[in-house]
Amino acid sequence: LGNMLEKKQGNLHIKLRKKIAFISTTKLEHMGLSCDTIEPMKKGHMYKVYIRPKLTYGIDNFSLSVMQVNKLQSIDGSMLKDY
Repeated sequence: LGNMLEKKQGNLHIKLRKKIAFISTTKLEHMGLSCDTIEPMKKGHMYKVYIRPKLTYGIDNFSLSVMQVNKLQSIDGSMLKDY
């Protein structure tokens, strides 16, 4: 679905997914869904439902190196912590 399979395309796809996930986080913040009054469990659930899928969409089409997988895990962890 819209992903070109090339050898070095994985890094570009990771950058694009990171940008889209940050935009999703910002949209949730503007709607008031990431303020301190929301319970941490609900915030975690919203992250798993709305933001993480945007970060990982299409990743299974690429063969990622260990370094790219670690980078994705790092992005995921930092976004979850900041959200």
